[in-house]
Amino acid sequence: MNRFTVSGYDGIEQFEHVHKATARKAYSDGKTIAIDGRLMRPFNSWHTTYVTSKSDRIERYGIEAENNCGFDEMVSNFEYYNCDSERGRRAAFYVKTN
Repeated sequence: MNRFTVSGYDGIEQFEHVHKATARKAYSDGKTIAIDGRLMRPFNSWHTTYVTSKSDRIERYGIEAENNCGFDEMVSNFEYYNCDSERGRRAAFYVKTN
């Protein structure tokens, strides 16, 4: 799938576009994932792509769920508040590769 290189405060990061099942597994393994609307180009200057990891969510919000319920709830909330006919009805997922 598509690969994106992002330069930010932490240096250069690379993300790869993946399916939801792959993103769920990466999230449960503690890897960093990014979520965006399906029709949006990720990591551009006109909107913010949501980047998170399991440890980041536990640290920030105290959220820890068994059997990846936290992932499914997070995706459901993201799609409800951020996805529409202009940005895409579903979420697209990206996994940090470096």
